[in-house]
Amino acid sequence: MSDVRTRILPATFQPDWYKNCAAWYNVGNGVSTTGWNSPSITWTGAIGVTTTANSITNTGAPSWGNSGVNTTNTISGNGSVSWIANDATSYMMFGLSSSSSWNDSYTGIQFALYMNAGTVAVWESGISKFSGSAYSAGDSFSVQVMGTTVTYYHNGSLVYTSATAASLPLQAGFAGFTPGGEVRNISLNNYVSAITDLSGTGNNLTASTGSTYQVATQSGANNQLGINFDGSGCLQNSTAIITGTDPPATYFLVSQTSITASYLFAYFNGDGGTGGMGYIINDGGTSIRSWYNSLSGPAWTATSLPNTFEITTFVNNGIGASSGNKQLYVNGSLVTLSQSTGADPTVTNDNFGLGGWSGNSLSWQGPICEFIGYSTNMSAAQIKEVTRYLGAKYGITVA
Repeated sequence: MSDVRTRILPATFQPDWYKNCAAWYNVGNGVSTTGWNSPSITWTGAIGVTTTANSITNTGAPSWGNSGVNTTNTISGNGSVSWIANDATSYMMFGLSSSSSWNDSYTGIQFALYMNAGTVAVWESGISKFSGSAYSAGDSFSVQVMGTTVTYYHNGSLVYTSATAASLPLQAGFAGFTPGGEVRNISLNNYVSAITDLSGTGNNLTASTGSTYQVATQSGANNQLGINFDGSGCLQNSTAIITGTDPPATYFLVSQTSITASYLFAYFNGDGGTGGMGYIINDGGTSIRSWYNSLSGPAWTATSLPNTFEITTFVNNGIGASSGNKQLYVNGSLVTLSQSTGADPTVTNDNFGLGGWSGNSLSWQGPICEFIGYSTNMSAAQIKEVTRYLGAKYGITVA
């Protein structure tokens, strides 16, 4: 497979430490995944509407059947369509349906939320199923499918669970009655269920049960793709990625700093199932911490700003060694260790989780754009080369 990094990393570095990396996951461009979300929505069958990549406005005469459109994009597995109602005075429906059922009117939307001039309701294939509560302009809505079960949400709260099983694939469809009615901030999401390891070692990751990770373009990361982790679990491998005891390793991650305490990555299921080594961002502030069990271990205080994209680099220098041997870099700058007390983990034949630790509540919340893992303790010069590559790719200023 051709690798975009070879255009930036010096070729002389490749044989020594680049091609020999033990575990390389890249959740950005070029990855073979199950469930990538298209960053741009395309529309078909439009009548009486104007559309952009993520909005629909009714321009038809005030009658059902005069305004409608559906997507060419489809949901092929677990996924959802979400949007914001621009007003609370219009009559319009939006939701999911198969292409065979679509007919430019609300009767063709199999699973629809009805924005009924300030009251939200559920209609399925033209039949009223549920009448809900009031909504306001700017409220958010979504229709989600997990397996064959369809659920409806208003401002993140469950409204209704359908008794009708969904048949995939599904498209998003809109039908309007009131001229000027608009839905905006539309996102059609195929949830990520797996990531393929590009190092050739077969250390693929699968989503933990119930996770609803979405892929989207990250405007703050040079318009690159990333996975939006929702805090519900992690992407994990089923077999041990770490073999032996206390192996060396260096990790690079491009992520948006979390506003809540959550783990970027972790080893788990080894050490009697008690957890292993990872690190946590914003542990009650701007702390970045290597942890073991009850958040012990060395810590660093970084000058991270909430919701900014950063490159963090963690060098184990032999997991289980003294705390002072561990190193953390942020955007290429070495961060001073602020706490060296606490137990270091001993990792032996452990599994791996990206965006969390299996069974732990502090799963990552926010985007992760890229993760690269090496089975060596890299030098400062080597770290600088990879950091420069990531900085150029994601538009991040590095040291």
